[in-house]
Amino acid sequence: MFLLARLEMVSFAVSGKDNFRVSDCELHRADPSYTIDTVRFFIEQYCPYAEFYWLVGAYMVKDFPRCH
Repeated sequence: MFLLARLEMVSFAVSGKDNFRVSDCELHRADPSYTIDTVRFFIEQYCPYAEFYWLVGAYMVKDFPRCH
């Protein structure tokens, strides 16, 4: 449920911005789903044709150095 709410918030945040796309790829992956898995997925799917931007919530900033 939390991930769906986050997906909706991000979708709202980038609505009307043609250069952004929101992905739900993490919702379709088995747990545990690590950040590096998502990065690898996008590199495999889209590089070198796209630039990536990482939107991170403020709650995540202090724990970011410990992410997988």
